[in-house]
Amino acid sequence: MISARKKHSAVALALKISLWPSTATLLIGWLALVGYNLDIERLYRPFEGGPATHPMTALVFISLGFACFTSKWGHLYYARSFTTLAIAVCILRLYDSYSGTAYFEYLTPFSQTLAHHEITGHNINMGANTAGTGLLLGVA
Repeated sequence: MISARKKHSAVALALKISLWPSTATLLIGWLALVGYNLDIERLYRPFEGGPATHPMTALVFISLGFACFTSKWGHLYYARSFTTLAIAVCILRLYDSYSGTAYFEYLTPFSQTLAHHEITGHNINMGANTAGTGLLLGVA
């Protein structure tokens, strides 16, 4: 028979382990947004000339990370709110991708930085695959 103390410590350990991916998601997304805010390209484009994290991608995955944390803490209203936000952003991106509209660009923060990168030939976009992945993760 397992004692209550051992059972509690096993549950606490499982909870801590299950939150590591959420913590990593929040940290990476936060660093990308700090990079845009402080104009430190290395934080949102880790490899020079390589791919970069779009600010809305960072916001979607930060929102999903917060949803995981709040659901583990038992605050389902906040978890659903964060998830709904992520799903809405992803749906808007997919809608723009398939309809040819530009509503997504109106919501995107750091548009001057993104415009500068587009002029220099290093365009940063939130791709339809990323939006689809965020949408599926939010629905799950």
